Amino acid sequence: MTIEAMLERIHRRFAKDTDYPEAGSEDILVRIDYANDAITEWENKAKEGVYWEELKDSATLSCGGTGTDALPTDFLSFIRKNNADDDFSALVIGNEYWLEVTMAQGIRSMQEGISPHIFWREGTNLRTLPAMSGSLALPYIRKATRYETGAETDEPEMKDQTFIEDYVLSKLFLDNDDQSLYQAYASSAIEKLNAMVYDSVASV
Repeated sequence: MTIEAMLERIHRRFAKDTDYPEAGSEDILVRIDYANDAITEWENKAKEGVYWEELKDSATLSCGGTGTDALPTDFLSFIRKNNADDDFSALVIGNEYWLEVTMAQGIRSMQEGISPHIFWREGTNLRTLPAMSGSLALPYIRKATRYETGAETDEPEMKDQTFIEDYVLSKLFLDNDDQSLYQAYASSAIEKLNAMVYDSVASV
């Protein structure tokens, strides 16, 4: 379902009519913001080690031997060994392995003048010590698609798109001071997000 069709469904469930707000109107822009907030909440599960299949991607980096190489513009997270944020990731070029460390650990190693084959994220860059050189196949979790106008034709990427609908409706009813319907839709959204997490973890 396109985001435009989803916004129409949300309007019918909220206002109980088909007098849809015009593109670019305040109502539409607020609902798009809420839809993007829902996508962010779903996306952020990567920080808890939930790696959505829809967001898994790969890129080939040409590492120039400087120790600083640009990550893909849509990079969100390394894919770690056991889907846990406190676990580690590993990168390979040829027969050499680099293990992930925190930025603080990486900087400390640089200051101490040691080169233990490590890497870390620093802003939008991949930092490596010693400096990687060559072609690197990088599996990663990318950022989810966001929306600006509501007329985009790309569908939301999550398995259960009704999570977005319930999330947006909960916010709209909260704005409307309807605590009962806010709670109902917020609870439904949480249940749908948790169900997607369960399905993702169960399939690993």
